[in-house]
Amino acid sequence: MDTFNQVNAMSSAEIQKPFNITFKGEAGIDAGGLIRDFFIELSKQMFKSDYALFDLCSNGTSFHPSTKSNVNPDHL
Repeated sequence: MDTFNQVNAMSSAEIQKPFNITFKGEAGIDAGGLIRDFFIELSKQMFKSDYALFDLCSNGTSFHPSTKSNVNPDHL
């Protein structure tokens, strides 16, 4: 939710700029490792079946938008 709130408040010009990532409660300098960790964690959360945003395809290696998702009326 923190990520969503931060990105949702950005303008389209800000989203196109490089991100500066900091994790709450963790010291670190973003020399590439934090941004990688951020996108790995974001991907894990985004594809969790609990959110019903994506379904695993029959090939077992790719995803497609879930028909069960009702995040917004135009989700498909």
